[in-house]
Amino acid sequence: MSAMSRLETLLQPIAADNPGGEPLRYAPEYDQLRELRREDDPSLPAGIWESDLKRADWSGVERLASALLAERSKDLMVAGWLGESWLHLLGLPGLEAALALSAQCCEQYWDSLHPLPQQDDLSFRTGPLEWLAKTYAATLAAQVPLLNAPPPQERQPLTLRQWQDLNRRLLAGGDEGKLEREQARHEQQKLNDWVRALPPAALEESRGALARSRQWLARLQSWCDERMGADAPSYAPLSQTLEQAAQALQELAILHPGPPPEPEAAAVDQAEAAAPPVLAESGHGAPPPASAPVFAQREPQGREDAYRQLRGIADYLARTEPHSPVPYLIYRAVEWGEKPLRELLAELIDSDAEARRLWSLLGVLP
Repeated sequence: MSAMSRLETLLQPIAADNPGGEPLRYAPEYDQLRELRREDDPSLPAGIWESDLKRADWSGVERLASALLAERSKDLMVAGWLGESWLHLLGLPGLEAALALSAQCCEQYWDSLHPLPQQDDLSFRTGPLEWLAKTYAATLAAQVPLLNAPPPQERQPLTLRQWQDLNRRLLAGGDEGKLEREQARHEQQKLNDWVRALPPAALEESRGALARSRQWLARLQSWCDERMGADAPSYAPLSQTLEQAAQALQELAILHPGPPPEPEAAAVDQAEAAAPPVLAESGHGAPPPASAPVFAQREPQGREDAYRQLRGIADYLARTEPHSPVPYLIYRAVEWGEKPLRELLAELIDSDAEARRLWSLLGVLP
């Protein structure tokens, strides 16, 4: 049974006269859930006392949180932990169900949802929802496979963070970065070959789950903004990570044989339709060669149109020269073009203390 199909049961009222059930904040099961999801960070030094690292029991979290939510309490934190377990166990489809669960808990049980407001202070609900945004974003970036398909034997499942790291290494500058660039190109070629061999359904399943997750997040954010006002949580971390994951899947989908992916391809088609005919050397109108991207033959009609054309060019190059790093450089340039100057500089000079100090003195960076 999929997580989405279980929502109807989980969202049933606890009782007719008390639909939200009892508070669980100080119940032993609450602490039990905390312990089930706790895990040690393997990157931290163990010191002289060697011991086995504790791993989270996500199946245990799912079982206990499901039982509590269905039988004892409609609690935002319990719903968030249940969604977290789905994210680890099910990947992107789990994220869709997790956000749908939290959104519908808010919509159906707002007046009796735990934690209850204290003297109309809704900030008690801000914490669990902001935790959700930050935790789901971090988990999605670092631990959730972008593609629901078994990777080749020699590699781990592809995550958003790995994809971003690969693109960063493709851009490594200077002589020191030459070896890093070569290694990244080799990895990219193997990744491209793997993606092309995947069934189309693997890509479409991930893109569909991600698109629906973004819709559920927008619905949850809209509800909170309307009901909580100034106490509404910020969903920016998760929203940005979802956007980055969607862009990564768009770039991966371009590598796959078959029709160009939507929605970016639709924008390119519109640009092609609006392009004037290219004049041949004879001076008479003639259609461009089949291999030439028509969208590059006209003046951009504004900044957004210029970036749209760049995306179209990158899509074309990714299909025709899949082993070249050029389309990924263009994708990165488009991504940079959509960022505020402060955010862009912070990313570009993250490890350059001198450059950061200079831009801080100029008042551009804090």
